Amino acid sequence: MRAWQVNVAAPQVLFVHGRVCALRKTEESIEIAQEGIRKQARKKGRKIRPETLELAKFVIVFTTLPEKDVPAEEVLERYRPGWHVELVFRVLKTGCGVQRTAFRSEVRLQRDVAFKRVIAWRLIVLTLLGRQVPELGADLLFTERSWSSCAPTPASTSSRSRTIWARPCTW
Repeated sequence: MRAWQVNVAAPQVLFVHGRVCALRKTEESIEIAQEGIRKQARKKGRKIRPETLELAKFVIVFTTLPEKDVPAEEVLERYRPGWHVELVFRVLKTGCGVQRTAFRSEVRLQRDVAFKRVIAWRLIVLTLLGRQVPELGADLLFTERSWSSCAPTPASTSSRSRTIWARPCTW
């Protein structure tokens, strides 16, 4: 864990004084982060700068909290719950399409957002659980009827295809 004092240019003021706190990730987390960057670059047809892969090795947080009151380790602990809130909003926007919702009634909009919050929460829990225990079968959390209705239908009717799709999904 390291921390550096910084001054960041900001609109309406000359600078905001604060700290950058950085913690090196585990080797497994680094590999996951770097693979995500590579995948995104391939998808968008972009080149990756070496600095990008290097920065993916760290959790980096900016704070204005005074160092004497809040050490760098505590900054990251305080930041962690906020990251989960950000994750919920990201899933609501991208996974549940909450921004595309259009209702004429405020009550209907509130109900829709509440329903999508439950879906977003479940998606996050399932994703985190799948990352922690990838060998976990879908049948632990879902009935066969519910997960099998989501399984793709094979284009071929060969016995090999039927065998592949007949197995339970894993995360």
